[in-house]
Amino acid sequence: MQGIKTNQVTLNIGLGNNPYSMVEDIAELVNTTNLKTFVTSIKFVDGLYNGEVETTAVINCITAKGKDIREDIEKLCVIFTQERIAVMVDNKRGAVIDHPFMNLNAMLFDANYFIK
Repeated sequence: MQGIKTNQVTLNIGLGNNPYSMVEDIAELVNTTNLKTFVTSIKFVDGLYNGEVETTAVINCITAKGKDIREDIEKLCVIFTQERIAVMVDNKRGAVIDHPFMNLNAMLFDANYFIK
């Protein structure tokens, strides 16, 4: 019998303009997608966005639906009022996912700024 393949997903979500800043609220909202997390899997650290220091939620999740990761993160951009969310999958593939309803200039993933 084969087990279910899961992906480890780490998100960096800025809290500067985010209406949700309590760990419990963030976990509950992330769990409305195919991504699953726990309150103990979220930490707040200072990060950089556009050259400015911003408190960032670093969220460790798992998912068994790897093909849905982009769609799930786009939903989280809307929920958390984010222009974009940085993501790393399985500690090796990084991307910046843009808000689906904003016309933004592309931003490349930079591992030097990603917080694990």
